[in-house]
Amino acid sequence: MQIITSESRLTYHLPEPTGSVVTVIGHAVGERRRQVDAKGRVELQGRLPAEADAVMYRT
Repeated sequence: MQIITSESRLTYHLPEPTGSVVTVIGHAVGERRRQVDAKGRVELQGRLPAEADAVMYRT
């Protein structure tokens, strides 16, 4: 099974220094037939520099 991103939105809250080691966390927040709604975030030393929302489809 493949997953294709149909739509995504990325919001930057803080700049990240080049070479930073970040943690990326993502999870599904809803499913309807083949559609999957997902959310993700980037964490850097307890801060939240970026968040994302996406709509994906299973093929």
